[in-house]
Amino acid sequence: IQLKRWYETQMFMLCGRRTPVLRLRRSAKVTCTAVLLFKRFFLSNSIMEIDPVLVSLSALFSASKLEDEFADAAELARVYAADDEARAESLTTAIRAFEIDLLQGCNFDLRIAHPDRYFLALAESSDNLEAVQDAADALYLTDAPLLAKPEILALAAILFHRPNKSLLPPAACLMNDEMRAIATALAAMPELNSLYNHLRSSGPDDQYVRQANAAVKPLHKRLKKVALWRTTRESSSSATDSSMNTSSNKKTKKRSRV
Repeated sequence: IQLKRWYETQMFMLCGRRTPVLRLRRSAKVTCTAVLLFKRFFLSNSIMEIDPVLVSLSALFSASKLEDEFADAAELARVYAADDEARAESLTTAIRAFEIDLLQGCNFDLRIAHPDRYFLALAESSDNLEAVQDAADALYLTDAPLLAKPEILALAAILFHRPNKSLLPPAACLMNDEMRAIATALAAMPELNSLYNHLRSSGPDDQYVRQANAAVKPLHKRLKKVALWRTTRESSSSATDSSMNTSSNKKTKKRSRV
């Protein structure tokens, strides 16, 4: 769970509202849709069998098309691979090829409603809508979007910034008691504060980012040792290298004959 949450956070960092790469900066709808696709996919698939990097990048690629804010797969791969052209090229091909598998893993359930349209209905003049959106983004790093309706997430994001979590806005009277109780509980989650600060961090040197990276580092090492997709990738790359060596040997023999 901790490792998957780290990948979800990286999706906000790569293609979110505050990403330093301006050409990949997209609205909250894109990243929230991508994170939800990522979550739905891994409800029926294992991180041990399928590379989470490939799933997260494919989710961003698909979400950008679903929300009409297109982000090119080649651009996503280039930024993620830190301008390593060989890796970026292979990632681009893999992202495009994996898209149908991603949607199939989500059972082609592309009905996604976001809480942002409820902010204006529920928020009061004293509420900072940008900070409310950040709180909603942090909620997407939990299991809340899989369990709660978007209007509940919107109310929870508004209550998160209030000292008294039970001080509901007047418009919340339109919601039933159960929905208000769920929103209040979500806003008071202990982990939500650290997730919120992580998403609002200024860069890799921020303390929340350093703490998160340090926490998942041993998990990454363990995953790379035992993951099935790691073995498949290595075998395919070795097969490619052997085929390239075979073809070069054939060329060398032909030249020697000539």
